[in-house]
Amino acid sequence: MDSRLPVQATHQSNSRVFQVVQSRRAVFFLLVLLTISAPAFGVKLSGTITSSGDKSPVVEANILVEELDLKARADLEGRYQIEIDKSGTYRLQLTHISFESRVIDIKVGERDTVVNIALSPRTYIYDEVVVTGTRTPYLLKDVPVTTEVIRTEDAILTGATTVDQALKSAVGINVDNNFSGSGASLRGLDPTRVLILIDGEKMVGRVRGAIDLAQISLSNVEKIEVVKGVGSTLYGSDAIGGV
Repeated sequence: MDSRLPVQATHQSNSRVFQVVQSRRAVFFLLVLLTISAPAFGVKLSGTITSSGDKSPVVEANILVEELDLKARADLEGRYQIEIDKSGTYRLQLTHISFESRVIDIKVGERDTVVNIALSPRTYIYDEVVVTGTRTPYLLKDVPVTTEVIRTEDAILTGATTVDQALKSAVGINVDNNFSGSGASLRGLDPTRVLILIDGEKMVGRVRGAIDLAQISLSNVEKIEVVKGVGSTLYGSDAIGGV
């Protein structure tokens, strides 16, 4: 038997293994190269929010990109910044307790976009009567607890159709969307500690402690009163966060 045959077979086998290893290294190197060279898309939307009157910065204005549910808040100089991960046309909603709400459409391309916005000072109706904070009628200017009134006509102008959408324009309120529905958090306390009243009566139907505010249409609402102080003295432990 020729002793050279095993040697030749071994040599060919090693050659094939070497080729396979080199091929795998080339593919791995190509994948790494593509991963490094392919940049992740991210565009910065930024700008300054000022008062249309004296051009002063609007501090802590709330900015919401509705389609992406991205939120930001203006700093002490009225500046804001939001990172958007894809180009397109978006609706920007701006709210502040001292200014009229404003909704604008913006177009974001493949480069950073700067949008400066002016807000008009809000004219308050101080003779509006509220009842939630004390269970008795009070003028808004005289009510002893922090109370914010959201008028339905103002909320509809922002595109809101339900109560949870209207509350997104209020300061200090966070609307949580989860398996329990759209519940409202106040002063950092979860929806289980926020009482929901309809015409002074406690709303029932909590799921995991939260009331789904998305089920209440604004077409049936005259106004929304938000009491941001502790209401447990009047309403019990359900109102520790507010009413």
